[in-house]
Amino acid sequence: VWFEDDCEGKPLIGFVDISEPTVRGRAAALATGKVAIDREGYTDISEMRSHAGVHAFVVDTTLDGLSGKWGGRASWGSTEPLAIGADGPVFLTAFVRTEVLSPEISVAMAVLFDGADGRGNAVRGGCLQFKPEGQDPNGWLVFNRDVVELIRRRGFVPEKITGWRLVLMGPVGRPLKKARTVLCVDDITFASEPPKIPALSKPGEEAKYQKIEPGPHTV
Repeated sequence: VWFEDDCEGKPLIGFVDISEPTVRGRAAALATGKVAIDREGYTDISEMRSHAGVHAFVVDTTLDGLSGKWGGRASWGSTEPLAIGADGPVFLTAFVRTEVLSPEISVAMAVLFDGADGRGNAVRGGCLQFKPEGQDPNGWLVFNRDVVELIRRRGFVPEKITGWRLVLMGPVGRPLKKARTVLCVDDITFASEPPKIPALSKPGEEAKYQKIEPGPHTV
């Protein structure tokens, strides 16, 4: 395991940005009036909302007026830069439980990377997202993907993995309207092998909420 955040120690998750247009940093994003954050941080032991262990990272947010070519979005992610080699498989795994999810919102994970595009041009801070594999018996969405394979499949040559993102995406072609989401994320890892995960089921009636619209990479 090259990286693990089980939400039990030093906080390693923070707000990143909103778009479009892109506004980075929590204070600047809140100042736009297009995102409200009612809660952001570790759950309390008494809440019993963790995937495994004691704590999870909870986000209670409302997005209003965000739009763009690929849909408005808001993201949270790793607060410390990573430098994981991309010579072999690198599995990004995370567990997300949605407690309140607007029908307008889709949930995705994304990997950040440095490398090159198909023409050999340098890519710094490339960002590619992927959808969940399914839902575990306790209702957590399971994100588990060999992100090196994902990057190569999209036509890039990765040199190193530099981080991850949790992305809330709006619909293509229309702005979000007071779209509230409450979710917990826990047990984020980068490893050379996938973890042992219980049998998964599809999200069922909630599947439409996790539908990920295709979007471009960000460079």
